[in-house]
Amino acid sequence: MTTGGGLHSHLTTFDEKPSHQPDAFEETSFQIETGLFGALQLAGVEQVFLTGVAEDYCVKYTALQALKEGFDVYLVTDATKPVIEAQGQEALEDLKQKGAKLIKSCEVLGTCECSS
Repeated sequence: MTTGGGLHSHLTTFDEKPSHQPDAFEETSFQIETGLFGALQLAGVEQVFLTGVAEDYCVKYTALQALKEGFDVYLVTDATKPVIEAQGQEALEDLKQKGAKLIKSCEVLGTCECSS
């Protein structure tokens, strides 16, 4: 792993196995003690920070489901990539309208430099 490739010490991950489902919460939404939703709920998580490939598919639908489940959703825009650029822009606008917050990775890590 490269020096900058590690996870910030204040962040925690929940690994969800890849599946054919369009979002990480599919089939787990109502299973309180199993799956990703249950793990996050049991851990007292209120905020979800999303990154990944297929911003216009998997990331979008995961964000929509997380919003539906009541999480504060933050989409880290410089850590996601759409399959189709135009659809990625549409996904970002849709998510923003539905309550997701679009942020940069430096905002998560607290390393943004303010311009004067």
